[in-house]
Amino acid sequence: MAAFVFAQFDVLGQAACGEYKAVRDRLETKYDERVTGRGLDGMGRMVELLTGPAGWTLLLITPNGMACVAATGEKGTQWEVLAPGNAVNK
Repeated sequence: MAAFVFAQFDVLGQAACGEYKAVRDRLETKYDERVTGRGLDGMGRMVELLTGPAGWTLLLITPNGMACVAATGEKGTQWEVLAPGNAVNK
């Protein structure tokens, strides 16, 4: 069984990280979240958006298989879909 570290964000903003499959399994089991979007960032990391009945989680996955929770939110969060290459200027 893979070692697994899953902790809440602390005051310093350190992310909860662990082996990708373990993190995904935990989010699926505990929060009923499933992958609804994914892409690559400029550093070669996979970015996944998982959504569920109560909220969402944004994961950053490194090429070596580690996943870190980058952000979370509650149900009802509004998202704006942008065309590729467009930035939000607010």
